[in-house]
Amino acid sequence: MSSYDGSSGLVVVDELGRPWRPELYSDTFARFAASASVPVIRLHDCRHTALSVMVDRGVPISVVSAWAGHADPAFTLRQYVHATPEGIASAGAVLGSVSEL
Repeated sequence: MSSYDGSSGLVVVDELGRPWRPELYSDTFARFAASASVPVIRLHDCRHTALSVMVDRGVPISVVSAWAGHADPAFTLRQYVHATPEGIASAGAVLGSVSEL
């Protein structure tokens, strides 16, 4: 793996300047997770988490969807955005503040 030099427009390339195949990212990620003694998850799960956190933090779904390269924000919500512990806690806090009225 070499670093980005701007000539190809690619971010990560092999020693011959070719793009990494997708499975190499996943295999490398799994190896790093195993060597760090943390639970092994799919690299793709990080994408779901990132999009869910963006929505939790108030980024408009249209922006999150565009950032992910999706044409349809409804697809992003349906397939990628999941309830997070922080989001659930925030919803509980909102409900708690309503009962104080």
